Amino acid sequence: MVVMAAIVAGSIRSFFLQPFKIPTNSMWPTYNGMTAEVRAADEPVPSLPVRLLEKVQWTLDLRPFRPKPPVMKSASRS
Repeated sequence: MVVMAAIVAGSIRSFFLQPFKIPTNSMWPTYNGMTAEVRAADEPVPSLPVRLLEKVQWTLDLRPFRPKPPVMKSASRS
């Protein structure tokens, strides 16, 4: 019961009692998720599907679906 009361009190405090205001407009791009991508001058700009895949890669973890590499057994010396 005490744990439940602590969770409720913490969530009310974090969402309703202590909201913070962004102090300057310079923080808005980061707040909205707009960050700069630095690329070399001779590097081509990736196509739209590649850019979308780069964004999705951060939200999806496809490692469980990839086939595992075969295990090479070393020859035992006798």
